[in-house]
This record gives sequence, C-alpha cells and structure tokens, in this order.
Amino acid sequence: MIVRMLGLLFFALSLSAGYTILSWCVPFFSVWLRWVAGGVVGIVLAAWSSFLFALPTNIGIGIALSYILLLVISVLGWRKYHEPRVKAKYSWWIFGITFVILAGYLYSLHALRIGDAGAWYVPGYSWGDTPLHMTLMSSVAYQDHVPLYFPIFYQSSLSYPFLVDFYSGVLLRLGVSWQLSLFLPNILLFLSGCYLSVQVVYAVTKRVKVAVLQLLLFLFAGSSWGLVEMFQQYGIQGTKAVLLNDYTNMGDKFLNFANPVTSHFLPQRSFEIGFAVAMLIILLLIKTIQESHKSGYSLWVAAVLTGLLPLLHVHSFFVVLLIWGLLSVALLLRRDGTPRHWYVAILVLVVIALPQLWWQFISTYHDGFGRWYTGWMRPASQTVLEFWWRNIGLELPLLIAVPWVLWRIKNRYLTVLVSASVIIAIAANLRIFQPNDFDNMKILLYAYWGLMIPTAWILVKIWDRKLAPIAFLVFILLTGSGILAVVRETRPEQSYALFTKSDIQTAADLRSVLPINARVLTMSEHNNIVPTLTGRAILVGYDGWLWSYGIQYTPEMNARADILTGAIDSEQLIKQYGLTHLVLSDVELAQYGIDLSVLTEKYQVIYAQNGWYVFKLTQ
Repeated sequence: MIVRMLGLLFFALSLSAGYTILSWCVPFFSVWLRWVAGGVVGIVLAAWSSFLFALPTNIGIGIALSYILLLVISVLGWRKYHEPRVKAKYSWWIFGITFVILAGYLYSLHALRIGDAGAWYVPGYSWGDTPLHMTLMSSVAYQDHVPLYFPIFYQSSLSYPFLVDFYSGVLLRLGVSWQLSLFLPNILLFLSGCYLSVQVVYAVTKRVKVAVLQLLLFLFAGSSWGLVEMFQQYGIQGTKAVLLNDYTNMGDKFLNFANPVTSHFLPQRSFEIGFAVAMLIILLLIKTIQESHKSGYSLWVAAVLTGLLPLLHVHSFFVVLLIWGLLSVALLLRRDGTPRHWYVAILVLVVIALPQLWWQFISTYHDGFGRWYTGWMRPASQTVLEFWWRNIGLELPLLIAVPWVLWRIKNRYLTVLVSASVIIAIAANLRIFQPNDFDNMKILLYAYWGLMIPTAWILVKIWDRKLAPIAFLVFILLTGSGILAVVRETRPEQSYALFTKSDIQTAADLRSVLPINARVLTMSEHNNIVPTLTGRAILVGYDGWLWSYGIQYTPEMNARADILTGAIDSEQLIKQYGLTHLVLSDVELAQYGIDLSVLTEKYQVIYAQNGWYVFKLTQ
C-alpha cells in the first residue's frame, strides 16, 4: 500500500511541478490554464528527467532523483495567486463536466478493464496496440537499467517514441496498478489536449462556440461515406447494423480516414501526448507574440518543449516545427518586428531535438522506408478527388470558403494554422512517410484539425443566421460515422480478452524464473506474456509492428524456425543471438506444430505450469 502511494504521489508531483514551472515562466496563463497545461508539462518533465537520470546510473536511482527534482520544484515554487476565477455560463460547465465523465468512462474501458474470471479486456484498436505499450512499460518496471534496444527486437535500437510509456512504467514500478498506470496519464493528456485545443482556437477566433464546435468536429471526424455504408447495411440487417462496423475505416470500401478518438487517441499513446504538447506549444507561441509586453519565459518553455518532442511523438515535432517556421515568416512580414530571442529559441529547440532525430533515423530509416504516391491510400480505380469525397464528404466544398473565412477574420495566426494544414495535407497526399501507409494519418489529423477552424466558424455563422437545421445537418454529415465509431467502442461485445488470469499469474512466475538479463526466444503473438508482462528481452516479436517501423526481421524469423525444429545449426544460432531461454505455451505448440519431445530432449525444462514451458538454452 505504501509503495502504491509513492506511485500516486509521483503522479501528483508531476502535475504540481508542471504547474509551478508555468507559474514561474508564463505570467499570462490563468490559474486554471496553468493546472491544465501543467499536467502536460509535468508528465514531460517527469518522463524526461527519470529517463536521463537513469541512463548513467540505473532505473531505480533515476526515478529517485526525478522524485526529488519534482518535489523540490513543487515545494520551492508553491505560492498563492489572487487572480479572478474564470467565469462561464452554467451550460458550459454542464458541457465540460459531461465531456469529462464520458471521456473518463471511455478511457477506463481501454485501460485493461478487469472482466470475467479476472481476465484483462481491451476494445477496438487498443487490443492491437496496447501490448506494445505494455512491453515498453514492462522494460522500465522490471529491468534494472534503461534498455536502449527495442524490447520486441533487441537487435534494433529503441527509436520508437517511448517516453510516455517510460512514465507509465515508472508508475508501475512504484506500485501503481497496470490499469491506473495507463489510465491516469491517458485521461489527463486527452482532456488537457482537448482544453488546450479550445484555447488555441479561441485565441485566433475569439468565439467560444467556434472553439468548442471545432473540437467536436475534429474528435468525431471520420470517413463521411461511412454513413452511406451504414444505411445500406441497415436495409439488410436492421438496427443491429448501426454499430456493426467501424464505418470510418473500411479498407474494402476504400474508407480510410478513421475516427481520431478510436484510431489514435485511445490506442496510440505517443500521438496522445504529442497532440497535447503540440497544442500547448502552439498556444504558447501565439500568446507570447500577443502578450509580448508580459511574455516572461514563455518562449523558452515553448522552445524546450518542442525540442523534447521527437522521443514523445516525432510526427507532432515536425508539425510544430512547421508552425515555428510559418510564424517566423509572419513575424518577418509584420511591422513591429519579432519577439526578443525568437531565433535563439529556434536554435535551442534544434540543438535539443537533433540528437533524438539522429538516434531515431539511423536506427530504422532506409531507402524503402517511404515512397511517393499521389492520394495517400487512394486505389488505382479512383481519382484523388473521388477518394477524398468518400473520406471527408462535405468538407471538400466547405474548403472552397476557407479564403473567405480568412479574409473575414483577418487573424495572422489563423492564417498560419490553416496554411500549415494545407501544406501538411499536400505533403501527405504526395508522399507515404512510413512502410505502413495508414501511418500518414498521424500528420493528416493535424491538417484536418486546422481546417476544422474555418469550418466551425462557417457553421456558427449559419446557426447565428437562424438556419440551425442546416448547420446541424452539415455537422451530422461530417461527424455521423465518427460518432457511431466512438459509441461502438463502449459496447461490451467490442472488448476482447488480452490476458487471462492464468496468463497474469504465469507472467508473475516467469519474472522469478527468467533472469533480468535473459534473452528469450518466443513466438510472435502481439500479446505474448514474456515481453508484455515480464519485461524480458526477446529475439523477435510481432511482425506487424516490426514491418510498420521499417525493421528487417527475416533472418531472426528463420533462426527461430531452425532452433525450434532442432536444425544442425541451432546451437550456433543460439550463441550468435545470445539467447538464454525459450518460452512456449501449449497453445503455441499445437498452433505451430512444434514437437515438444524434441525440445525437452535437447534443452533443460526449468518451468512447466499453467500450460507454459521455459527451456534453458545455455549451460
């Protein structure tokens, strides 16, 4: 119990330290905004500090030093502020509280919900992505030193943006449950990102309705043609067709613009923290220029946060870097000059980011990593216009009105955000940036976010002109399939068992059986208990992840097959890859036709319980 309290206190100190830093550096933020944004800054600070402290020492010492740092900042910086409270209509408070409750419920379903017979359940896309995040968390919670190799492929460097999982791994190591270690950072980052998004849009439009509507248009986005597909299925199967499929992402129908909440915020933790940090940086940059007379150290906070982004979420880093560049151009064109130290701040962020980018790109990038292709995931049978009409529908004709909106609002920051969105959209429609075409969504979502600002402004104008039915109809056509996708995530039948109670107990046994420095040969199921729940290094994991990260894994796959079949060169391969143990289950033995008798004759069995076997490969 005491250990768990230490973990929860670490989380609380993260928030407090982030609040304190913003209190020191950003005088124009209200107290409420400091707390919201402070949670984001605190998690970034705690993750980076514990990681950097652990590198030259070990994870335990790194966490202790980070703990002291957070405590000192919180204690020394704590002071009272007598600022006016933010006043809002009761309707906005009701909306905000309802939003928080619904988001909390949705995230609780994705944080390893404990279901029947003690199994851990996860719905939707998270069933496929959560095990990778758990693997990264386990490598922090159950290892002594920071593993700089990729936990599912220790032949490769850890280039994946891992720091949000490092933070959750710290919570797990300090005794916080798996569920809370995932849930607490997730819900805080999501809600903070949403609130900061509203603040950014309000800063450039001065309309609360526009800011809130823009957020809803973004969160409930999805392939518009999905509604047509749903009604077609409704005519065949009746009401059960409404939530039968995720109509935002149907590859066989060439509907690929998936809902941001279900496809990215819930399952992809690096995108979640990247979005929250990006919104905070954009807000800081805009407000720093607007409030130049009392900007404090806000520019340096924005620069440092930008520089720290690559190992949090590299896609968000390049988006924010583009915003810095466009703002620099806008400042050059304005008459009253640029804020003091603006270009020095850019130099600082580049210096901080370059080592991370170098580490990431030398690890996995190669000639075949990306390719040129017009129209993102467009099939050859469709034109670019046809593809995007099916995927964003009415947004296409609304885009024609964007220049008119920019002319009406006359806000240079809105022009920068929309220009960045257009540049990103063009780039993502000309170049596939990763082996997995779908990963272009990680930057396309930023383009869509920016383009939703003028769209929201148009709909609010239509509503204000007493044409509410038209505005509501356009809103439904733009968000209908996305709303259905989010609601679908809450259905019990969409949750799948990730680990049984027996798996969880076996993993606890294996953490005692397998040495910390073990190198284990396993099969490649994405939810294999060895990498996900023990933190032990494995030869080669789920190939669906390895392929999408550009990792070449064929030799290791072949080596595993030779070792499992007792090939002549198996002993040589074991030495070559430094393998120490082999872990298999009854299910895997039957599924892959592996002869248990061959393995027991060749290797020593040191564990055989709950349908799992551990073989010692070295003497």
